[in-house]
Order: sequence, then C-alpha cells, then structure tokens
Amino acid sequence: RQAFGEHLVTALHIKAGVFVLMILAAALNGLFTLLDAVTGWVPTGYGGIIPLVAMFITTVYVGVSLRVVYRDNVVFCAVRTIIFLAAYLAVAMVGLFAVAVILVL
Repeated sequence: RQAFGEHLVTALHIKAGVFVLMILAAALNGLFTLLDAVTGWVPTGYGGIIPLVAMFITTVYVGVSLRVVYRDNVVFCAVRTIIFLAAYLAVAMVGLFAVAVILVL
C-alpha cells in the first residue's frame, strides 16, 4: 500500500529508535556497574533488569511504530511485530556469527 520510500523511512526510524534505546540501556547499565565498583552500592532490586526492560520497551516501540505507519488492527500488528523482531534476531545472529568467524580466522 505504501511506496518503497515510506517503508525505507519506517525501517530507518525503527532502527534508529532501537539503537537509541539500547545505547541508553547500556549507559545506565554501565553507570550501575561503575557505581558498584566505586561505592560497592547497587540500587535495591537492580539484578540486571535493565536489559529486560530495554527489550520490552523496544518491542512496544516497534509494535506501536508499525501500528501507526501501517494502520492495522492490534492483533495483526502484534503478529507483524513478532515476525519482524524474530527475523531481525535471526539476521543479527547470522551476522554476528559471521563476524566471529572472520575474527577467529
């Protein structure tokens, strides 16, 4: 229904948003690690929950972005989001494996 350019802008928008979320999660995780190393104090209940919260926020962000752009119903949008994130995870794992093989050789 949309032109290729709209799909491209949507993909770049989602990728940029996910990268910003992951950068913020990594910075917050590093801050807590530094705080623990310097003072020996970590906020109560931290327990590495930042990556889980970041993944949840990322999933919601991608789902809402796809829903707004493609104007689908909630169920179809949820299925599309799950398929999109599963495909992205599979491609990322193949890419990371290829990089690891190249670095070892």
